[in-house]
Amino acid sequence: MNNHRSDILFFFAVLLVLWTAYAVRDVVMLIYVSALFAVVVSPAIGGIQKVRLGRWRPGRGLAISFSS
Repeated sequence: MNNHRSDILFFFAVLLVLWTAYAVRDVVMLIYVSALFAVVVSPAIGGIQKVRLGRWRPGRGLAISFSS
C-alpha cells in the first residue's frame, strides 16, 4: 500500500510541475530569447570595445548602444 501512495504522490507532483511550467511559459520563453540574443550580440560588443581612437576606448555601455 505504501508503494501505491508514493506513486500517486509522485504523479500529482509531476502534474503540478507540468502545470506550473505551462503557466509560466511566456516568461520562460522571454528569458530564453533574451539569453540567446545576448549570446549572439556579445561578439559584436567585444569587437566594438577593442576599437581604439588614440588613447580612448569605448566602454561596454557605449558598445551596447552602438550594437543595437
